[in-house]
Amino acid sequence: MSRAHQQAGLGFALGEGWRNARASRLLGLLIAVLSAAVFGGIAVADALTVAELVTDERAWVAAGGQVLAVTNETGVPGYACEHLNGAPGVRAAVGLVHLNQRAALANAPESNLAVTGFTAGLAGFLTAPLPLDGVVMNTTAAVDFGLTSGQRLGLSLADPSDANPAPDPTKPIVADAASRRATPGTRVLTVADLSILGEEYSAGVALPIAAAGTVDTCMVWAEPGAKDTLMASLPGLLPGAGDKPTVVADRLVTGQFTRDYHAEYLARSWRWVPLAGGAALGLIWILIRWVRRSEDGLYQSLGAPRAQRALARLIEWTLYSLVGAAVAALGADLTLALLRPGASMQVHLVRSIALGLAASITTAALAGLLPARNPLDALKDR
Repeated sequence: MSRAHQQAGLGFALGEGWRNARASRLLGLLIAVLSAAVFGGIAVADALTVAELVTDERAWVAAGGQVLAVTNETGVPGYACEHLNGAPGVRAAVGLVHLNQRAALANAPESNLAVTGFTAGLAGFLTAPLPLDGVVMNTTAAVDFGLTSGQRLGLSLADPSDANPAPDPTKPIVADAASRRATPGTRVLTVADLSILGEEYSAGVALPIAAAGTVDTCMVWAEPGAKDTLMASLPGLLPGAGDKPTVVADRLVTGQFTRDYHAEYLARSWRWVPLAGGAALGLIWILIRWVRRSEDGLYQSLGAPRAQRALARLIEWTLYSLVGAAVAALGADLTLALLRPGASMQVHLVRSIALGLAASITTAALAGLLPARNPLDALKDR
């Protein structure tokens, strides 16, 4: 076949596909509505599943799921801990010390709060700016005392009283840390969510300390995917002052019920459903073409070869599907905005609809393999 004949055949298929789509108003409307419902429904279900996983993972990360606690019976070198900030795979690192002092607030003289010392790396764990000589208090404690960020807070510090003769035995204090003392005075208060550090270090008040000497714990916030590597390398990077081994543990307790969010994302039930939904729609078109194969018989009687007839029908179906996909994209986006505002799941919506559309068109293309009805029988039916 010459190139001119090929171009003419392509023009015939394109023209017939477009004209058939315009002429089949009721059928086209039903197919477009059905396609929109299938594409959009599956896309919304998949996006909601992903949004739920993202929400759970963010809560897990905020609670310390990516944080490692590095300890040693002889203390962890504070400077080496602070120096981890900016290292590959480390989002933030802070040295923490349980100071052998109790704190009383000016507006609550009987408060008797625990005192924690922190190095400058704490700023990497907070969203609020951290004053150089301020005091940090967890959000829940600040609410209890009626305090807000930015106000100046009078702070009294003293060694444990007779009512508290010794530090809490669940909060080990190494020798170097035990000698540290913070100075009382009026400081600028920063209220922040310290839950990522755990209850052990988020209770009471936290004051800045120098990174010199040793600290009780070095909290290291790992970047995604770097946690296992850091667990293996941190014992060598943060050795103790003596011969005791450095222990690296998850800040959150892990076990057999610990969730793997990435694995759940890859194995989610709705991930490949768009392919099945699109294929089901394509099968509907194959059924329609089998019932209406007499129309292809008429094209055959006019000399239209099989390839042109198949292409014309595929173009017709593609037009219906594209309209359905466009409606599905708009409807799914609006639905998700109502159900999960701010979820930003457009990428997953587009992916799901695109997969469904591709499966639908690919399956519908098989209709071109159906045999046309005998032209004479087709003409008799007319």
